[in-house]
Amino acid sequence: SGRAYSDFAIFYRVNALSRSFETALSRHGVPFQVAAGYSFYERAEIRDLVGYLRLIENPADASALERIINRPARGIGDKTLERLRSFASKHGITVFEAADRCDEVPSLTGRARKALAAFVDLITRLNERSSEKDIAGLIRQLIAEINYLSLWKDDYDEVDQDRAANVHELINAARQYEEQQTADDEVPSLQGFLELASLTSEADSVDESRGSVTLMTMHAAKGLEFPVVYIVGLENGLIPHERAVRDGDPSSFQEERRLLYVGVTRAMQQLFLTSTRERDYRGTRRTTIRSPFASELVLDVVCEDDLSMLPPPVIRNADERLQKARERYRNSRHSAQPGLMSAADLERRLSISADTTLADTASTDNGGFSSGMTVRHPRYGRGIVVDASGGSGRGTVTVEFERDGRRETFVAARCPLQPIGTE
Repeated sequence: SGRAYSDFAIFYRVNALSRSFETALSRHGVPFQVAAGYSFYERAEIRDLVGYLRLIENPADASALERIINRPARGIGDKTLERLRSFASKHGITVFEAADRCDEVPSLTGRARKALAAFVDLITRLNERSSEKDIAGLIRQLIAEINYLSLWKDDYDEVDQDRAANVHELINAARQYEEQQTADDEVPSLQGFLELASLTSEADSVDESRGSVTLMTMHAAKGLEFPVVYIVGLENGLIPHERAVRDGDPSSFQEERRLLYVGVTRAMQQLFLTSTRERDYRGTRRTTIRSPFASELVLDVVCEDDLSMLPPPVIRNADERLQKARERYRNSRHSAQPGLMSAADLERRLSISADTTLADTASTDNGGFSSGMTVRHPRYGRGIVVDASGGSGRGTVTVEFERDGRRETFVAARCPLQPIGTE
């Protein structure tokens, strides 16, 4: 259409969502830049884990070893590392081999020798497993064995949630790599995955003559404008953020609503809002729930298409109402759409009182659940239904659980909740 790459911007609420776009853009040779932040493979937590994977694949990789040998902390300090380097240089061996011979390295403490022995054992065992071609499983085992997520347990704020989400997104990247290799009749390997990660990272550069697509969080978009804006992940738990959903704080929801408004009004000419039926997130594939803010947006929908590259999975004994709802949705694509809402009207609409009902499309299609009902979940235990709403076969149930006060939202037709009475 004659546009420059710099005319396009992709906004997301959670940093982890950038990875799939970085990979796709680099694969198609489209220049991009991650504004006000780091690209996926340059984030500290990802560099740590990729450093481990590099060392597992090649124990002679000295730069990888020096990055991760004490991450998380295991009692191997700078002095210990310097003595290993000196021993390796004197005997013409790698630093990893020096660590394996730590009993021969002079001036090491007993604590350091024990930590080095455990470290060498970890890398050796994972190196043996790396030949199994299960890269995602290897990463899961690595994260568990080094207890990597414990780095943020004491202060689990939104930034730490983003870091944890990035860690899980690396597992998704590995699984998707394996699936692509299998589809191409190729054998997945740790070396191949690391090569893909390296290529994606190197592609994060800007050709000034061509411009570049901008990737950024909605927070970073304040004050900027682009001719064409894509806002991705318009799903409950992403927009609004899962923290606001779980806490149930009206002011947090209002802030999430205003943040979406910021993203929407960054578009000068065209705006695209996207969501998925299913999403790989935090290391698992989950059915999504459309954002409650979607019903508050009245836009001139020029085209609303299902852009799935693959047909939806066949679900045995699928809920008949869900199938009918999908048919109604497809038929409604060609129906008359409301006119374009002005920015001023949109601001008024989005700044409604935070305690107003989030979805105006509520119906009785909620799987038989009702507010106040006591239910049991196989994982979270007993809880109370605090909200049951629905619409077009996509009813949702929000439950506050007794064990830890957490709130979770489920698709009513497919959730494992068992009603056990009412309060």
